[in-house]
Amino acid sequence: MVSEGSDPIMAGPTTASYATSPSFSPSPSSALKPLQPTHINHLVSVKLDDQNYLLWRAQFLPLLRGYRPMGFVDGTHPCPPQTLENGTPNPAYTEWIEQDSILLGWLLSSLSDSVLAQVVDYETSREVWLSLIESLASKSEARQMQLHRDLQNIKKGDSSMKDYVLCAKALADQLATTGNKISLSNLKQFILQGLESSYDAIVTSLQTTMAHTSFEDFQSHLLSYEIRIQSQQDLLPTPPSLNVAAHSRSNQGQHAPSQPHRNQQQQQ
Repeated sequence: MVSEGSDPIMAGPTTASYATSPSFSPSPSSALKPLQPTHINHLVSVKLDDQNYLLWRAQFLPLLRGYRPMGFVDGTHPCPPQTLENGTPNPAYTEWIEQDSILLGWLLSSLSDSVLAQVVDYETSREVWLSLIESLASKSEARQMQLHRDLQNIKKGDSSMKDYVLCAKALADQLATTGNKISLSNLKQFILQGLESSYDAIVTSLQTTMAHTSFEDFQSHLLSYEIRIQSQQDLLPTPPSLNVAAHSRSNQGQHAPSQPHRNQQQQQ
């Protein structure tokens, strides 16, 4: 279970007013701004799923800090007592429930169906927040590291240049969904590192110019060089040893007697 207040995701500007103020007046600079259910649709465009937790968090944290409801999810602004000491209803409790319900709605509306199904039984924004950290944070970080290793170790091998570049680009795009965007310069460098020695000439050329070359032009140069290599290989003469072997097999096929004929000769 995630310990309360120990995760770095909880870090953010919090104030004592969260725990002491009985109201949510927006006038003081440190007070919670009134939350509106419609704001979330304009500020968080990514639906949280099993793969993009870090990207989703990068969008949701500024929202929490901007409207200052961080205390609801990090535990610094707990729910007030339902009644006052004299037994009368506590207005602060009613307002806390209203504000937390709106924040809970923000969270739930930003989740994909698969993630939403995991938190439907929780009733407060803090319960949902801690559950998301526990179930998705470590998984997303592990996936991010794995994708980065895959991109660093990518090799062209027997793939066509087009498929190879598309594979590298797909890995970079998946990394971006985890919140770790790879620059085009780094992506180009990873692609060049995975090419075999027959591409050394174009690798040397592109390394000196790729900082000023668009990715489309970069890819075009690689595709053109691949065509050039294939054309040169097609023009190479067949090695004599292969011609002799092929000719020998052909002659054996023409002059070797059939099995029935050899048997007849042996019987005679």
